[in-house]
Amino acid sequence: MIKKILSVFIVCFTVNCFSQSYMNGVVNSAPLKIFTKAKTPDEFTGSPYYDDSFLPAKIDDGEHTMDAFVRYNAVEDVVEVKIKRNTDEINVLPKLKKIRYVLNDYKIFIDEFVNEDGESINGYMLDYYTDKGIRFLARPEPDVIEAQPARTGYDKDKPAHLDVEMVYYIQKDGARLKEVRLKEKDFKKLFSDKPKMIPYFKDNKIKDGKDVVRMLEYYSS
Repeated sequence: MIKKILSVFIVCFTVNCFSQSYMNGVVNSAPLKIFTKAKTPDEFTGSPYYDDSFLPAKIDDGEHTMDAFVRYNAVEDVVEVKIKRNTDEINVLPKLKKIRYVLNDYKIFIDEFVNEDGESINGYMLDYYTDKGIRFLARPEPDVIEAQPARTGYDKDKPAHLDVEMVYYIQKDGARLKEVRLKEKDFKKLFSDKPKMIPYFKDNKIKDGKDVVRMLEYYSS
């Protein structure tokens, strides 16, 4: 039944589309399809996920929506999808810009950006806030430490280790992405151009992403 639902869903997403898909302007000649996700190898320690949990989300292509449970795999740069939380089957939809995953606090989308150093940032991003030309985005960056063999007979082999850190960005008026830390001084530099922000920063601390969103809502009001 689940596979039938998935098949109907992907057909809806690909109505009026050719068998070629486009991601970041590059042609992918493979037919649009859902792929069953292979499990992460057991020989790794750590996790390829910033959050291991499958979270409730709406999958939206601008014309159709579907409820599902998703999590982002930073090592493989894919969004893993479950139709039912308690199923073992994990699927991956095609990487299309039109497909967005709408969660409670953010949206997952795929696009191409350029940072302040002129470097391209390609792949999935998390959109925490977008309004009036200001965007607060994040990119879960994987850190893969390769396996290390034992150096002496007293040591033990160290398995490969996966870790994921969140890198945050601010974009203003479509300009290049500015990397920021979740620290008050980083946002003071960018958003102290309005007089009302001076007392705001005195009275409100920035400790997490929700604090940033509240600050941006006040700035744009």
